[in-house]
Amino acid sequence: MSCCGKGRAAATKMYGAASATPGTIRAGTGRTGTPGATRSGPGTTRLRYTGTRPASVRGSATGRTYGVRRGDVLPIDTRDVSALLRTGLFTRA
Repeated sequence: MSCCGKGRAAATKMYGAASATPGTIRAGTGRTGTPGATRSGPGTTRLRYTGTRPASVRGSATGRTYGVRRGDVLPIDTRDVSALLRTGLFTRA
């Protein structure tokens, strides 16, 4: 009988570390991201995170990773907005 650690290692190898990490939400498939900006600028839309747990969310268009906590309002690259809204965890601010 195998132990849980081997199953976790196999899942990490097969799906990547982000899929095996609790609290990670993947909004579509994207490249390795960079931390999100803290200020709004051209080409951004402000979204409010409505989830109850802290999470890292990756935008499908840009690959950018956004760290979110309950109630956060973040400037999101407009190319990522539709995918994040489809998760049901974001609303327009």
